[in-house]
Amino acid sequence: WFEANYPGWYDHYGKIYREWKALGCEDPRSGFIPIQWLLERGHHVYIDRVSQVPFCPTLSKGASSLRVHEYNGKKHSFSDDW
Repeated sequence: WFEANYPGWYDHYGKIYREWKALGCEDPRSGFIPIQWLLERGHHVYIDRVSQVPFCPTLSKGASSLRVHEYNGKKHSFSDDW
């Protein structure tokens, strides 16, 4: 579905899913934790303050980039300009 709707998706992200499958991501008993895999490889995941969707700037294919703004003493992450 992704490749059909977003050409080039598999070339960019497919290698991650191939490795995850080899590590047992399809079997809950395997103990595989995707977020742990990402963090161990230096891919930090943020929650976009606007869309509430997880965002990983190091794996982003588009023009998005991480922006962190401090407001009232709290930090808020954004994947695009606010």
